[in-house]
Amino acid sequence: MTSPVIGQTLGLDTALLIDLILNNTNYLDVTDNFFEAIFCSEFNFVTSVAPLVKCIIYLDE
Repeated sequence: MTSPVIGQTLGLDTALLIDLILNNTNYLDVTDNFFEAIFCSEFNFVTSVAPLVKCIIYLDE
């Protein structure tokens, strides 16, 4: 079955970025698959500055 997100543009939120950066083992399968699909150009993503700033602040604490 083909994924319904192939070729779509998805919004990327802070939680997924933080789970990826921290290698959160509870969500590692999800984050790995999500970012692998992005790198393989299966779909695009958009985000705002807010999630990126939140990640920087979170990592700085």
